[in-house]
Amino acid sequence: MMVSSVFLILTTSPQAGAIISFAGGGHGTPAEYGHVAFVEKLYPNGSFLISETNYNGNPNYTFRKLSGVDSNLSFAYTTK
Repeated sequence: MMVSSVFLILTTSPQAGAIISFAGGGHGTPAEYGHVAFVEKLYPNGSFLISETNYNGNPNYTFRKLSGVDSNLSFAYTTK
């Protein structure tokens, strides 16, 4: 029998591969729902690239670059 542990890490710092959560009303998201996306890449200046769908009602898979972290953002990733 093989047992594996996977832990979910919640943080305020972006990391490639993390899920980013936007608080409701932040960054143009609906106040009652918020939004989630995926962190694709970090840049040396603190900005990062995300991928997402359904941002502002756009059903397409899109990318956008965020200039940095603020109190409306949180990040989650696993240890494995």
